[in-house]
Amino acid sequence: MIDGLVVDACVACTAGNPKDGTPDQQRRCRDVLLVITQGKSCVLLFSASLYFEWSRHQSDFAVEWLAVMKSRGRVQIVNVPRPQLLRRIIKTAQGRMVRDAIRKDFHLIEAALCSNSPRVISRDNQIRRRFREAAIEVKDIRSVIWSNPDDQKDDTVGWLTSGASPRDDLMLG
Repeated sequence: MIDGLVVDACVACTAGNPKDGTPDQQRRCRDVLLVITQGKSCVLLFSASLYFEWSRHQSDFAVEWLAVMKSRGRVQIVNVPRPQLLRRIIKTAQGRMVRDAIRKDFHLIEAALCSNSPRVISRDNQIRRRFREAAIEVKDIRSVIWSNPDDQKDDTVGWLTSGASPRDDLMLG
């Protein structure tokens, strides 16, 4: 297994796009990416669909940041489709809109589960809540750690700086 981390495209977009988020949100997202760069061992994990999403939404800052990560050999494309897991999570969802949201962001969970310590950084608390609800019934995703740079109690920069160890309050289950 890999010591990996999944960063949602919304973080890459906000990190350098003055039209996305407040100045504080932009700074927090940039700080998260910079802390990841300063680390030595963590690899950035992408599924093909997440990589495509990044290419459509990333800011100039994120383009440069990703190039640095690639030059250091710290980017890995993973391909581990988990259709049965997606079906089990979908079964827990109430309503078509919730199921669609889960389908849209399932690639974050899928990529994270390729790591020995599944971790996701995303600004999307709504989908985090949906995956937490699913984790009640789907034990396979309970160990996924989800941190939001916008959420002060998550303290994403501090958590990353101290080694990004599992924290009960960040786990989906």
